Amino acid sequence: MSYRVLSVAFFCGVFSSFSQATVVVSSLKEQAEGWVSSVSASYAASSSTVEKTEYKGSFRSSNNNDQRQWLMFGELEYGEVDGTKNADSQLIHGRYIRKQVVGELNFEGFVQSESDDFAKLASRRLLGVGLSWQKKQDDLALHAMLGVMDEREEHATDASQDRQLTRATSSVQLQYQLESQAVLTSVLYFQPALNDFGDYRSTFKAGLAFPMTERLNINIGYFWRYNGEAFVGVPPIKRALTTGVSYSF
Repeated sequence: MSYRVLSVAFFCGVFSSFSQATVVVSSLKEQAEGWVSSVSASYAASSSTVEKTEYKGSFRSSNNNDQRQWLMFGELEYGEVDGTKNADSQLIHGRYIRKQVVGELNFEGFVQSESDDFAKLASRRLLGVGLSWQKKQDDLALHAMLGVMDEREEHATDASQDRQLTRATSSVQLQYQLESQAVLTSVLYFQPALNDFGDYRSTFKAGLAFPMTERLNINIGYFWRYNGEAFVGVPPIKRALTTGVSYSF
């Protein structure tokens, strides 16, 4: 079976199995040397028995050459129901990639910081390293990574729930460009604690981008995250369906 058929089957299998997880950390499109950046935003308001408003925004920037790549990604979300806040989260992620350090393998190092009021998360800080492999063929690309990371979490109100541990981190990312030039992207993470594989995080994110112009896209996405050891009183699963626009420059 061809590489393309296997990869498309994997994408469809992941999407249908989870249909519901993280930052797309590495652009799979060929990128010229220098800086490339994009911003995206969405707004939704509804009124029936309750008044609901939701704002989301994100940015992405990277600097690339034939030996290395720097990446930066950030996102925020804010929402209200009947004038009461029901969502407030922020995330920023930075990554360094050194290309082909061992054959086709790349070295990657990353840092991440996030907060989420409604997960009772004052801060979650990550510091990690790993090796990755990337394959591109026509309109299909695949990226896989295996590494280890230090995780530190601080509870918003109860310091007794603060914790620090080491996790393995593995990810698979797939990107496929349709004949219509729309782009399907999915990324799946699995992150078990090294001292207890029953304590794991799994995140999945899938998106479909429709190009309106050379720089402007309309985006539809689905996000799902599972936390096996969430703080007391916090649901272990978070999911979201998003729509919005993005602009590249």
